[in-house]
Amino acid sequence: MDDAIFNDLLKSTKDMVEHVKRRQRMDNTDTDEEVEVCVSCGADTQYKKSDHIDYRLGYIEGSGQLCAKCSYTRTFIKGIHT
Repeated sequence: MDDAIFNDLLKSTKDMVEHVKRRQRMDNTDTDEEVEVCVSCGADTQYKKSDHIDYRLGYIEGSGQLCAKCSYTRTFIKGIHT
C-alpha cells in the first residue's frame, strides 16, 4: 500500500474516531441545563434546550433558535426590506 494512501486512511480513521467520541460526549450531557446556540451566529441564547418552543422568541421551526440580536435583525431590519 502506498504511504500517502495509508496516511490518508489513517487520518480519516482518526477523524472518524474523534467524531464518534464527540457525539458520545454530547449524548451523555444533561440537556436540561444545556443552553441553546443561535443557528445564525453561534452565540449562546437565553434559552435552555429543555425550554418549550412555544415560550421562546426567535425560534424557527425546522431551523432552530436565534439569539436576540439575530432575531431582532431578521424581524425588524430584514423584514422591512422583504
